[in-house]
Amino acid sequence: MYKRSFTTGFQNIYGDVKDQIILALLPSYQEQGNSSLIYMVDQLIKESSEQSGYLEPNSELTIQKIHDLKDENVLLIGVSYALLDLIENYNLPRLKNWNVIETGGMKGRKRETDFVAPGLSCLQLTIAIEMLKTNHILRTLL
Repeated sequence: MYKRSFTTGFQNIYGDVKDQIILALLPSYQEQGNSSLIYMVDQLIKESSEQSGYLEPNSELTIQKIHDLKDENVLLIGVSYALLDLIENYNLPRLKNWNVIETGGMKGRKRETDFVAPGLSCLQLTIAIEMLKTNHILRTLL
């Protein structure tokens, strides 16, 4: 039932999963192993393009893959802190054809107000994700 639910939901929003490149940046979930999010992402990756897969945080291979797929239609699924680390630490190309699904929370890795300025709301992450698409660095907001 769970698989049918997320598969149907995915198809209604993004179309046939076979036509998708799905990348996942979920280090804390991968470390934990057994989670419904990892199960869902595993299933979607298995059914999608052969270019799909998991990205390693802070890895040159991850950055190279992002550069290689920069002009493709890609769905990136990531946990907040890993997406923010990616934006803050690397000079990424413009990813205008990418969609980003942020899975929420910092999982104890960062305080949610540390990544732009104290006192700002979770709107920061939405802005950061949009910056991925427009080739700006998070620090340009300051």
